Amino acid sequence: MDIFLIVIAILVALAAIAGAVLPILPGPPLSFIALLIAKFSSLTDISNKSLLIYGIIVLAITIFDYFAPILVPKKFGASEMAIKLSICGMIIGLFVFPPFGIIIGPFVGALIGELIDNKNVVHAFKIAMISFFAFIFTTGLKLIISGLVLYKIIAGLF
Repeated sequence: MDIFLIVIAILVALAAIAGAVLPILPGPPLSFIALLIAKFSSLTDISNKSLLIYGIIVLAITIFDYFAPILVPKKFGASEMAIKLSICGMIIGLFVFPPFGIIIGPFVGALIGELIDNKNVVHAFKIAMISFFAFIFTTGLKLIISGLVLYKIIAGLF
């Protein structure tokens, strides 16, 4: 049963890494679930303190991931249209031009949205770049925590 739990935990952790990039899967929450599954195996040494720390980090990153693409560009003067089209661009890009569309989509969406609303090309490009970097930053955070959880599970075996 312990080996089964570890295999399931590793598979869920790998899905979490994919979810750090794909908006369809909730990467950090899946990482935490993987950690919980591994905790029930006697083959790993995952303490309650580790679970608490990872749980707080996962919660913070998940909340930040939902609000950063909206709040960061807005702080720099993005229009509502730019924010909405940035999110739409990410979703459309995922299906139209995978895997690069998920990276290019938010940029193009924010650029088009800001051009529609503001008509200033320099400002629109600035907002698109900010939207792009907010996406890259939150994706990086999700990849880091998901990778750390996978490492913790595997390292706990040795």
